[in-house]
Amino acid sequence: MKFRFRLQSVLDYRANQEDEAKQVYLTRRASRFEGESAITGLSTKRRSVLEQPAPSLPTRLGMEARLSKLDDEERFARTAVNVMLNEEEAAEVVWKQKRQALRSIELLKERELTEWTHDQERKEQAELDEWAVMRRRS
Repeated sequence: MKFRFRLQSVLDYRANQEDEAKQVYLTRRASRFEGESAITGLSTKRRSVLEQPAPSLPTRLGMEARLSKLDDEERFARTAVNVMLNEEEAAEVVWKQKRQALRSIELLKERELTEWTHDQERKEQAELDEWAVMRRRS
C-alpha cells in the first residue's frame, strides 16, 4: 500500500504560494539592485563631468547645468531605491510567512508518514507472526 497524505492539495497550494512570494521578493530585490546600479552610473557620469576642463564661462555654465541635472536624477534615483527597498522588505516578510505556512504542513506530512510507516511495520509484523503460528500448526 502506498502512503497518501490527506492534505496534499493544501501542501501543493501552500508550496505554490510560497514559490510565488519568493519570485516577487527576488524580482523586487533585482529591481533595487538595478536602481543602485543606476545611482553608481550617475556618480560615474558626475565624476567624468567634473574631470573635464572648463576654460571658459559658457563651458562652466554648461558643466553646472549638467551637474545640476545629474544631481536631480540621482535624488530621484535614491528616492526610487528607497521605495524599492521598502517594497523588497515587505515582499520578504510575506515570503517568510508563506514559507512558515508551508513548513507547518510539511511537518504534518512528515509526522503522518512516520505514523503510517510504523503502522505498516506493525501490520507486517502481525502478518509474519500469524504466518509463523500457522506454519507451526501444520
